[in-house]
Amino acid sequence: MSNYFTYDTIRVFNQIKALYALITLLILQQINGNIIVPKVVGKNANLHPLLVMLSLFMFGSLFGIIGMIVAVLITALIKHFVV
Repeated sequence: MSNYFTYDTIRVFNQIKALYALITLLILQQINGNIIVPKVVGKNANLHPLLVMLSLFMFGSLFGIIGMIVAVLITALIKHFVV
């Protein structure tokens, strides 16, 4: 009975540690994807971070993954030639 309690306790603590690791990873990915990347990409392409996010959303909803890949490029070209 003692061995079962020890094994069960260790299993629960490992699950809690895994949950903490998952939550930390999700938070870091959200910060990276929603704050850091738009600022860096927008700075290099001379686009406002909000415009980068909107172009990713718009092109992604219209053309899927390929649209998201070319969204910033097309938006920068439109800004360069139109504005």
